[in-house]
Amino acid sequence: MNLIEKAEKSIVLIDNYVDVGTLNILAKKKSSVNIIVYTVRRTRLSNQDIANFNSQYPTLTVNYTGVFHDRFLVIDETIAYHIGASLKDAGKKCFGITKIEDIRIAADILHRLEIETEEGKKKVRIHEIHMEEDAGKLVHDDWADCSLVDFNRSGVPLIEIVSEPDMRSAQEVIAYLEKLRMIIQYLGASDCKLNEGSMRADVNLSVREAGAEEFGTRTETKNLNSFKAIAHAIENERERQIDLIEAGEKVVQETRRWDDTKEYSYPMRSKEDAQDYRYFPDPDLVPVQISDEWMEEIRSRQPEFRDEKKIRYKEEYDIPDYDIDIITNTKKMADLFEETIALGANPKKVSNWLMGETMRLMKEHSIDADELSFSAEHLAKLIQMVDAKAINSNVAKEVFEKIFTDDIEPESYVKEHGLATVNDEGALRKVVEEVIANNPKAIEDFRGGKEKALGALVGQTMKAMKGKADPASVNQMLRELLK
Repeated sequence: MNLIEKAEKSIVLIDNYVDVGTLNILAKKKSSVNIIVYTVRRTRLSNQDIANFNSQYPTLTVNYTGVFHDRFLVIDETIAYHIGASLKDAGKKCFGITKIEDIRIAADILHRLEIETEEGKKKVRIHEIHMEEDAGKLVHDDWADCSLVDFNRSGVPLIEIVSEPDMRSAQEVIAYLEKLRMIIQYLGASDCKLNEGSMRADVNLSVREAGAEEFGTRTETKNLNSFKAIAHAIENERERQIDLIEAGEKVVQETRRWDDTKEYSYPMRSKEDAQDYRYFPDPDLVPVQISDEWMEEIRSRQPEFRDEKKIRYKEEYDIPDYDIDIITNTKKMADLFEETIALGANPKKVSNWLMGETMRLMKEHSIDADELSFSAEHLAKLIQMVDAKAINSNVAKEVFEKIFTDDIEPESYVKEHGLATVNDEGALRKVVEEVIANNPKAIEDFRGGKEKALGALVGQTMKAMKGKADPASVNQMLRELLK
């Protein structure tokens, strides 16, 4: 196909029936063109086929998804074609291909929010984003048998992001919401705290019989203020609808309210369709023309998102993948990591402090990464003091707890509380000699080959030094004196 040869930058193929024949056609591409194939896992394309192709015609990436039914070919992210049959059959059978003139359809195919699922990567389409103002809400008091109106959030601006029905499980919904929340947090648009109402989710759900193409009757579930509640509500509503259908009853299109305490939903109101919301154009708003130049300018100001950070962290800092996943999971943690490194701290040591003591104290104090209040300057200084052996590791953990809670200046705190490591070799030797003299059994055991006995001697020395000695120096001095 000469369409393949025309591509200058990229080719995206969406086809559920790819095989080696497909790759033979794609091999006609220019050497600089990258290919992404979206197909299903039952494809006849093996990992070896992909490896063989990339050894000759790099680069090919194959992603697995069940989102698509039809077949599409997108050239250079701008020109899209609808393919009547699988690409592998081009030139073999009666074959039709139609150029999609509406560029919005091409954008719809490509511009989806990619999520990680158990089956691999998947893209969720965004149907629309519209702006609203928050309204008052009714608060029902069953004890007093009355309803109150809460106007606290009235008039607060918000946006509503409406996705297409591309998710097939609670796990995919949570993955989508987590990815969406992360993007918004990285943009600095919102802290997206579900429990505080800065991010909320309403779930529309329907079930259908296996093999059916038409969606079933949907319901909308509200009052979901955590990912846990969302997952529970989805599973509960799925089972409720299945039970109704199996009992020969019909699912009613309605809005339901979720009670997370009782893990039960109950109907709020029936709803036919979008017209029930009474959406209509505002006659006082003039059309806004968005130019390509403006879009590019906006893109240029976007921050580095998580996916790009993960790649860069691996290349620049060579820290474990697990650490990278945790650190980049929130913008706050990623910023803290990078700012501390910029102040001269070793990346792996910064990672160790964030992954170890920081995560421990976050759990202990029941706070999220967004609530961390200590400065990169004080963490960098603490690491510097440990490297210089001004304090030992045990003291460093003690000091870090104060940094974590009160963001204290570590050097001043250490000086004020007399926590600095004693570097007077003469004073240390005197204490070590006393410990040796007072622990003849441990000395005998160590000289008899029991290495653990040395640990006990180190502990005795550290106790005598009130924790102000360097354990490594103590260990070394003990070995020298016990030769």
